[in-house]
Amino acid sequence: MKPNENIFDYIERVKELRAAIIDGETNTSGYIDEITKDNIEQTVIMSFVNGLPSDLLIRVKLERSYTFEDAFIAAIQLSKTLEAENARKRSTPSYKSNTPPRSDFPNNPGPSRPFSNYTSYPQQSTQPQPSRNTAPFIKPLIPGRPGPNYPTEKICRYCKAPGHLINECRKLAYRQSVVNNPSTSQPFNNNNNNNVNIPGNSHGVPVTNGVRRNDIQTGRLPLPQNAITIALPQRPTPDPSNASAE
Repeated sequence: MKPNENIFDYIERVKELRAAIIDGETNTSGYIDEITKDNIEQTVIMSFVNGLPSDLLIRVKLERSYTFEDAFIAAIQLSKTLEAENARKRSTPSYKSNTPPRSDFPNNPGPSRPFSNYTSYPQQSTQPQPSRNTAPFIKPLIPGRPGPNYPTEKICRYCKAPGHLINECRKLAYRQSVVNNPSTSQPFNNNNNNNVNIPGNSHGVPVTNGVRRNDIQTGRLPLPQNAITIALPQRPTPDPSNASAE
C-alpha cells in the first residue's frame, strides 16, 4: 500500500493484479483448474494483507480470512474503525491544569527517592540492651570459692567496683591505715586550740581545756598557773584556857 493511499484504491489495484494473473494462466494452458485458482487466491490474499499499514495489518490477520472477498471486507471495516479512533484522539484536547503553582511548594522537588515496597518503622534505640541469655547466679558449693558461673572479670568484694580484687582495693587499704594509725587522720593542732569556747560561757571568753563547765556557770574559775597569790592577814585563834578563866 502506497503512502496516503485510500483503502478502496488499494483494493482495486489488488483486484486488477489478481485478474491479470488469472488471465495469464488461462491463455497459457487454455484452461485453469481449481487448484491453480486456489493457489493464486492465497498468494493474492497474503500479498494484500502484508501490504497494509502496520496498525491495520495486525487486526486483519487476526480475522483469519480464507477468501479474497472476506479479506477485502475485513480490511474495509477495520480501516473505518481505526480512522474513527484516530479522529477521536485528535479532537480530544490534552489536559492542562489551569491552577497556578503554589508558592509554598517547590517547582523542582529534587531527585525522587527510590520506591520501597515496605513500610518504614521507627528506628530502634542504639542503647545496649541487657542480654536475655545471662546465666542466673549460682551459689558456690564451697564458701570462699567462686561458683560455677563466677564472672571472670575482677570485682572487689569491699567497694563492689570492677577492675581489682579486695586485696588490691585502695579504699580498704586507706581505712586500715586510719584504724592502725589514728593520729594520722587527726587534723593539725595549732597553738590556739587550747582556748575553746565551752558551752555555758555566755561572754565568749576563751578558757583553757582544764576548766570545768560547773566552774564557769558558778563563776568559780581556777587561777592560771602564772598568777600571783596575795596572802591576807589571818585572825588570831582564841585560847580556850583564857576563856574559862574569865
